Amino acid sequence: MLWYSGAISSVGAIGRPCAQSGSQRWKVPRLPSGQLKMPHGESRIRRGRRKLSGRLAGSSRSGLRIAFVYLVVGLLWILGSDAFLLFTGALAQSAFVEEVTKGSLFVGLSALAVYLLVQYLPIRRHWLPVLVALAYLVLGLAWIVGSDLYLFNMDQLTREGMWAQMLKGSAFVAVSAFLIFVVTKLIEDQPVTASTARSEIQVHPFRVAALFGVVLLCLSLILDFYEVVVSQEILPAEFGKHLVESLLLTLFASITLFLLLRFYISRAETAHQRIAASEARFRALFENSPDMVFLTRPDGAIEAANPAAETALELSEAEIIERGRDGVVDSSDPALEASLSERERTGRARATIRFRRADGTSIPVDMTSARFQSPGGEAQAFVVARDISDRLESERQLELVAAAFRGADEAMMICDADFVILDVNQAYTRLIGCERDDAIGSRPPFLEVEQQEDHIRQGIQAKGHWRGELLQQSMAGRVFVSRAAVSEVQDPHGGDPYLVVNFEDISQLRDYERKVDYLSYHDPLTGLPNREALRDWFQSGKVSDESGTSSNRALALMNLDRLKTVNNAFGHVVGDQLIEELARRLRKVCEGDDYVARLIGDDFVMVVGDVSDTDQAVEIIHERMARLTAPIRIEQLPIHPTVCAGITLSPEHGTNLDELLRKADVAMREAKHRGRGEIVVFTPEMTEQLEYQLLIERQLRSGLDNREFLLHFQPSVWLSNSRVIGLEALVRWNNPELGLVPPNNFIGVAEDNGMIIELGAWVFEETCRQIAEWRTDGVPFGWVAVNFSSIQFQDPGLLEAIRTSMQRHRVEGREIRVEITESVLVMDPDWTVQLLQSLRDMGIMIAVDDFGTGYSSLAYLKQFPVDFVKLDKSFISGLPRDESDASIVSSVIDLAQRLGMGVVAEGIERTDQLEFLKNAGCPEAQGYYFSPPMDLEDIPWLLKNHPELPVRRPDNQ
Repeated sequence: MLWYSGAISSVGAIGRPCAQSGSQRWKVPRLPSGQLKMPHGESRIRRGRRKLSGRLAGSSRSGLRIAFVYLVVGLLWILGSDAFLLFTGALAQSAFVEEVTKGSLFVGLSALAVYLLVQYLPIRRHWLPVLVALAYLVLGLAWIVGSDLYLFNMDQLTREGMWAQMLKGSAFVAVSAFLIFVVTKLIEDQPVTASTARSEIQVHPFRVAALFGVVLLCLSLILDFYEVVVSQEILPAEFGKHLVESLLLTLFASITLFLLLRFYISRAETAHQRIAASEARFRALFENSPDMVFLTRPDGAIEAANPAAETALELSEAEIIERGRDGVVDSSDPALEASLSERERTGRARATIRFRRADGTSIPVDMTSARFQSPGGEAQAFVVARDISDRLESERQLELVAAAFRGADEAMMICDADFVILDVNQAYTRLIGCERDDAIGSRPPFLEVEQQEDHIRQGIQAKGHWRGELLQQSMAGRVFVSRAAVSEVQDPHGGDPYLVVNFEDISQLRDYERKVDYLSYHDPLTGLPNREALRDWFQSGKVSDESGTSSNRALALMNLDRLKTVNNAFGHVVGDQLIEELARRLRKVCEGDDYVARLIGDDFVMVVGDVSDTDQAVEIIHERMARLTAPIRIEQLPIHPTVCAGITLSPEHGTNLDELLRKADVAMREAKHRGRGEIVVFTPEMTEQLEYQLLIERQLRSGLDNREFLLHFQPSVWLSNSRVIGLEALVRWNNPELGLVPPNNFIGVAEDNGMIIELGAWVFEETCRQIAEWRTDGVPFGWVAVNFSSIQFQDPGLLEAIRTSMQRHRVEGREIRVEITESVLVMDPDWTVQLLQSLRDMGIMIAVDDFGTGYSSLAYLKQFPVDFVKLDKSFISGLPRDESDASIVSSVIDLAQRLGMGVVAEGIERTDQLEFLKNAGCPEAQGYYFSPPMDLEDIPWLLKNHPELPVRRPDNQ
């Protein structure tokens, strides 16, 4: 029966299939009783000692114990057995001393041999009991054989006695060797596992001892019988005595063996319980650990993985074992190679690497590994890994918060509950003008301002935060206003709360807001109140007198005459200075609670209080306008400004500002119509005109939607032969409610409300369509002129709209002439030049309509790509009697031709006008003398049958 009691240094039975379950579930490492720490927790000296003790047969202490126990047991056996024989008379007293001496000497020498064998021979520990017992058996047999041969040679023993003594001695040595084996197993300094104890000792100790006694008794009887019958060393009469001696010796040996076996099994069972408890604890740690735990080999093979690893990697343990290290860890990660090298060098390592899940994604882990040696001598490693995804994310968020704190544009600081600064960011140091180290430990400067700290603490106590504006001062002494927020943040560890303060300098914002507020109610050029300020003044009730009743007030809407002429002649800088000077004069002429404002451009409002009637209002405003129109000298240029004014009275004409302004605008337009410097008081008769204008505005949209507009065409002739060379398209409006509306009544309204863009687009589209139709019908129309307003030329999509219409109807550029007014040229010269040049590049001819009524000159026109100028009919009507008109017309024709421009005379109604223009060299003309604007259906008849004008169409045709 082989008893096993091997040394278990750290982990046992890992890697062996569990026999109980019958499955291939790997067993967790089993530690010795009371040793539940990892191998990497041992020092290098202890690991060396553990390694040495696992490989060598024993230490000095083990050898001494084994030899000492053997010596004691052997001497007790010698003395006991010989004393018993002496007592029974089986041994003479003289032989007693010899036998004791001989046996003691043998036991002493064999004990010394056992000690030397255990101490100095490099024997594996599990072979130790066998080798000690075998060595004792060899030495004992050698001693028995040698001593008996010696006695035989000395004739103290017969041959038969020698063989009998040899047999008896050999039996004794064999039994002793077996006892030594048992003793050696018992005193071995490593624990015995319950599994080996139960698997190797399959019988009860009593049965083993009884069987041993029977065998030993039979052997003794055989030897005694041999000595009686064969060697006759024992007399037959003494056989009974020897039988009793054998029985007693056998009983003593059996009892001794029983006690030894009982003690050994009891010790094994205690070790089993202790190891089972240790394994259960370690199994619980292995199975229930929240961290991933692996058992690996140096070649990267994985032998075991716990449930946490299965959950984290989304793989079963079998799949993890199948994949191995390279399937779980990114083998190209330099951190892995460094960790393996470190573990190889020191026995343990720690690193941050990435594990791969089943779906290919990876997770960062903090890995700790330790190298150890299994009971079988194989090198293994214990690996513990913790998923640090959440920790890294928390660290990343903390880094982001820290980066945001450091790099924030707003000044930020963190304080304790007493407003002692713990940290500040760079924006704070820039704004306050101090270093970070100087700020830490101090209190914020804004707390020094009276009551600011109290307000903040009250807000924090009530709501947990405070927002508002704080007055602060930098280290350089600059006082500024800041928008601040203070929030209370609880300490996650249960300490006092922190205060997070952020603020920004809003001094510039406040200055900007003040400027914006000022500009919201004041004109930026003159500083006068604007329309909004005037409206607030009206709504505030300041139009009432001190008694609270409304008093008569006069509102004068004034317009500076010919401001565009000044801008064109001297530049906009001079024009602005003229407006500023007029504003200064308005302030000076106002008295008491009078109010002045600039609405827009060259429009001003003056409100005069406490007037008795219309005549007094006109008188006061006339007197003040006279002071406004005194000559002005700007940049050495003499300017004589004039102002037209429209007057309304409150409450006679209304109390609403918009109503008063609208009526004053009607009166002012009438004043402009009468001439410069005129003053017109609104009258009820003007209401009809105002209502008509509003009606026009309302009907204009429906007119476009209902296609109420149509085109008339007026011929333009070549004066040398009176032949028609082209047509001018003129828009007409035939409204079901208003009838045929003249262009002067709706063109201005369309320009004011912006509908001129849509109306002009319709006129050009319809003109292109008609050109295409005439071309198809063979009508010799020449070209068609289309008028464009200044509002249309401000539309960035005008050029594309013209090009699209021409391409849609396949109209060529030579078939179109674009007519513009002088006001177009003075709005935005650069844009106008670019747009006109683009039209000329398309082959379109450019003409300036109503030349002479605006603010331009021929010299000014040289800057623009213009092909023709059209003389306004106001110059033609006085020909040839008005010498001034005649001189102007002749000069314009001459200069235009010198500049390479064509000239067209408008409004010819008499023969003498025609003759003068022919003699002056004017090439083209149009007017009622030749033909009035004609309906669309009359144009083909005219051009096909009467290409020379004038002509009158018979009524029957």
